[in-house]
Amino acid sequence: MFIYTKKEVKSFLIASILLSFVFAFNDGRDVFELAYWLSNFAKVFVIVLIGLIVHDMGHDFVVRKQGFNSEFKTWGLKKLNLKAHDTFPKEVKFFGLKIKLEQFPLGVLMALGVMLFSNGKLYWAAVSSYNLIKIKAHRIGRKFEDVTDFEQAKIAFAGPFALLLLTIIFKIFNSSGMFDKAIFIYSVMIVYDMLPLPELDGFKVFMGSRPFFVFSLLFTIVAILLLHTTSAFVTLAVSLLVAIVALVAYMYYFIYK
Repeated sequence: MFIYTKKEVKSFLIASILLSFVFAFNDGRDVFELAYWLSNFAKVFVIVLIGLIVHDMGHDFVVRKQGFNSEFKTWGLKKLNLKAHDTFPKEVKFFGLKIKLEQFPLGVLMALGVMLFSNGKLYWAAVSSYNLIKIKAHRIGRKFEDVTDFEQAKIAFAGPFALLLLTIIFKIFNSSGMFDKAIFIYSVMIVYDMLPLPELDGFKVFMGSRPFFVFSLLFTIVAILLLHTTSAFVTLAVSLLVAIVALVAYMYYFIYK
């Protein structure tokens, strides 16, 4: 059973509202209608919230198998430079108010900046991440007490993979086009999750295992591209084949040769 702390619930709401603005800001209509915009925003909010929860449950499922726990959070940076002492959390003043920032809110700023600059025509969907929490009692009997590099890679990829599976399921039952919006939104979220930027899933996979990063990135990108043009079965088969070929090529040219 997945139980979230108050801090995680707050992070879920922030990430969900932020991504809802990102994807619903421009509703595609020439004339703004408040009722339609709010209705569209509500639909997008539900889609985004479900996607974030499924993504996080993917992490949690693998995390618990490895004897750890995870904490959902919004994406940000603990350091903005190489100075050892210049780290977050920090207190900043905003209109006379002192606000404690646990991290530099890069995801929030990028999402809002890209949305406003492009008038909602471009999207920045990298807004969430997770912390790994070690539970010593759950690691008893394992060779290593701390998380290994490959375990970290598996945990990180589990989130985007879980969301990809949900997207494929929606594709299977999308004969009427009812899930078009969800499929599009989840596709964008997955691609951003796999970017190798600090604290994002893609970065954690990359740092944990280069070969697995090549495999998972190719599998994900090809699946997203094919999902919009062919069946779910063909998408999975071709994506897996391309990822395996890429993995073999990488292993041959960069490791064994």
